[in-house]
Amino acid sequence: MSLYRKYRPQNFEQVAGQVHIIQTITNQLSKNNTAHAYLFSGPRGIGKTTTARLIAKAVNCTERKDKKFEPCNSCSSCTSITEGRSIDVIEIDAASNTGVDTVRENIIENAQFKPSISPFKVFIIDEIHMLSTSAFNALLKTLEEPPEYIIFILATTELHKLPDTIISRCQRFEFKKIDAEEIKTHLTKIAKKEKLIVEDEVINRIIQKSEGHLRDAISLLDQLTSSGERKITTEMANMFLPASNIEDILEFTKNLFQKNTSSCLQNLNEIIKNGSNPKQITLNLLDLLRNILILKSNPALGTTEINLDKNSQEQITNLQNKITNAELVELIDLLLKRKIEIPNSPILQLPLELFIIEWTCDKNEKIQIIKEKFDMQTAPQPKPVENSSTSEVERPKEPEIEEVQAKESKEEIEKAPQNELEPTKETPQLDITVETIKQKWPILISKIEEENPSLVFILRMTNIISLEGNVIKVSVPFSFHKDKLTDKINSPKLLAALADILGTKVFMEVTVNDSTKEKPEEKKQIEDLANLMGGEVV
Repeated sequence: MSLYRKYRPQNFEQVAGQVHIIQTITNQLSKNNTAHAYLFSGPRGIGKTTTARLIAKAVNCTERKDKKFEPCNSCSSCTSITEGRSIDVIEIDAASNTGVDTVRENIIENAQFKPSISPFKVFIIDEIHMLSTSAFNALLKTLEEPPEYIIFILATTELHKLPDTIISRCQRFEFKKIDAEEIKTHLTKIAKKEKLIVEDEVINRIIQKSEGHLRDAISLLDQLTSSGERKITTEMANMFLPASNIEDILEFTKNLFQKNTSSCLQNLNEIIKNGSNPKQITLNLLDLLRNILILKSNPALGTTEINLDKNSQEQITNLQNKITNAELVELIDLLLKRKIEIPNSPILQLPLELFIIEWTCDKNEKIQIIKEKFDMQTAPQPKPVENSSTSEVERPKEPEIEEVQAKESKEEIEKAPQNELEPTKETPQLDITVETIKQKWPILISKIEEENPSLVFILRMTNIISLEGNVIKVSVPFSFHKDKLTDKINSPKLLAALADILGTKVFMEVTVNDSTKEKPEEKKQIEDLANLMGGEVV
């Protein structure tokens, strides 16, 4: 027999970690004032079904003394319930029996008949949230006004999926995860009874991996004993018990806060090797960072928001002292941006690896990386050898209208293929306005973000000045922004996206803000990038 079944509590005193619930229920039992319907909610493996069976034993125990609540565990009723053969205690797994027919046949019709032997007929419905809508509707009337000899005990791990009409008809009890110290005490008692020698480090490892679920902790101890050894060492535990998800994420977060690039990358690889996918890792990390942010902003709220065992909460409390609110916001924002890239990445973990590098490198290095990226993207391409068939016409500076009219010899140049963002001579009036363009600019940004995320930063900094004919005049802060928007790769994509959004073909004339020309261009670019990163150039 497995250890968790062998050591399942047989009286209320043995139930671990649910003092607030056991106290209320035992008071009701001692006064013979039990409710007709109970609703137990909470994570798996923390005593919901066990408590339900103890209630069934207590109300049907023939030897239970007056004003006492513990079942005797020796009478025929207690014995039959313990062995799972009592015909008056009906356990139903709603996960396997979701339909309305199950409710009608196993509950409604069965509830019409009095108990065969015991004083009460007890229905224990596990995973009640799995029932269908029609099954819930069929159960409502019986649950609201059951016969006096019927007790319903509903158990669920997902309370939010239950209809309010069901919840309102029950006495609700919320079971909590069990503290590390209580789990340790429980495991130590079991090890002593089984004549096992278990090192403290192994016990702590089991507690970490169980994440507050006592049944999981007992099952892990049972797994370690499967080798037949009576002494469980740390080396043996490392073979059977890989690090838990929360343990991995906490270690990953600790190294992130310390900006330890090598350790972070190693943590990420280990988590993925243990079976987690990058998307789930990101969600778990975001959840933890959010909880730390809440904990720093409001300690009382943060403590209730983090649904972890006491030991993990203490680690999180220590972590929140190692980072500022501003750094946390920056870290979460950076992770959210990289999360979007995961589904389309050729290597799923690559966005997370880039996130680690971006976060852990120092600010001067960040500025240098971004500057080099822009320099590489805007560097002029080598010109081909000129001849009569392949020479390119150098793009002339934009002439004044009078100059174009006076110098007819340049008409051939003006008609030659140029960058599509430059305006043409034909500028018909369109049925759109500058306001229309400004309103639809976010749509352009969203459309471009799917194909070319690097342009989004520049488009957000672009200022729409005017609309003259079919030419949209815009300005950007720096010359490398202009070069980026007007190069041969990005220009057709921008114009195609604008035509699709506005419903007509347009061109763009890009200029650089005059205010940025007061300082040397290179110095100003680096200073603004440094300010954007929250640092300074040294």
